[in-house]
Amino acid sequence: MFTVRLGDDRSLSLRGPPINDSAWHHVAAQRFARTGLALFVDGQLADAIWQPLDRTSVDGTLLLWLGSEGTLDAPSAELDELRISSTARYVRSFSPPRVLGTDEATEGYYP
Repeated sequence: MFTVRLGDDRSLSLRGPPINDSAWHHVAAQRFARTGLALFVDGQLADAIWQPLDRTSVDGTLLLWLGSEGTLDAPSAELDELRISSTARYVRSFSPPRVLGTDEATEGYYP
């Protein structure tokens, strides 16, 4: 699940397919500042919401939770790489890279 809080007790959430096979998967969640959200699983668009997103919180910050937001239903998973980018990397189906790495659009990278 990928959720963006809009700051006024509203949020938008995307859901992908269940992942419970113990295999490696590439998951990419994207927030397009003015047009919506997209969730890709293994390079395929799993869910999307296309509507304006002018704010993400009252003070303008983007809140990011990995797993869950204070609930007991956190997924049982291991992250082997996390990259946060300043630009949308995927807009249609793609072949997921096995290693992410960094480039000029990388804001945070956690190998």
